[in-house]
Amino acid sequence: MPDAPKTLKGYFNFLIDKEIIQLSNQFNLISPLEEKNLSGNSYDLRVGNMLTSRNHSSTFDISKDSYAIESGEVVTISTMENINFLNILCSGIICNKHSILARGLFHPITTIDPGFNETLAVTFINLGNTRYKLNHGDKIAKLFVSPLKKIPQNIYGENQRPSYREGSLEIATIFDNPIKHDDPEMYTKMYGEPIKHLYGRIENIERELSIADIKKDYKQRTEFRTSFKNIIYALVSGVSGALLAIYWKNILLFLKSLF
Repeated sequence: MPDAPKTLKGYFNFLIDKEIIQLSNQFNLISPLEEKNLSGNSYDLRVGNMLTSRNHSSTFDISKDSYAIESGEVVTISTMENINFLNILCSGIICNKHSILARGLFHPITTIDPGFNETLAVTFINLGNTRYKLNHGDKIAKLFVSPLKKIPQNIYGENQRPSYREGSLEIATIFDNPIKHDDPEMYTKMYGEPIKHLYGRIENIERELSIADIKKDYKQRTEFRTSFKNIIYALVSGVSGALLAIYWKNILLFLKSLF
């Protein structure tokens, strides 16, 4: 078993910019580190090579082309940066960037455990009503790093195994698929707002066109025409004029329907 991460003496609360630089140079805390992405006590994570769409059940190489996240779509994005908490005792918090959140792309706050040493897989959902265009290298989330004073019992990758959908890229490629393939509600939950809107538009069109009423009216007209044909056949066959009087109202109704 590898050595436990070392505690950091003299570091408190969240690391500030110069501490992040120092520890990255010494322990590869964040690599590659771009100092221009630092604020006073956080670091802006950037879009890496891989994007996994939960809605499309597919993985895309975003380094080759940009990707448009649909409204309601859930994606997991790899980061350019590798986060190394293997040698020094730290934990991390990943938060939204306000400039990203304001445009509808939302990431629930997540954490990075002591012992983690990988690129991150960060999950987002587009809560906006328009597409969000994402490019390789874009800033997507803020990372706050906090030193721990004591060594915890559970260390990521050793006696603590990654849980489902946690930060590692291998876990992040797992897909969920609808259980029932003919259930509209399942598809709206799986594929989000675009499919939900499509089902809604179809229902509205059906209501506006009164499909059920058209079918009912067609059936009534068919039955009426059949009855009228029988009258004509009876008249042609020499049935008395009294029959014409009996069905005269039906004949008038039919003639009116033709105009």
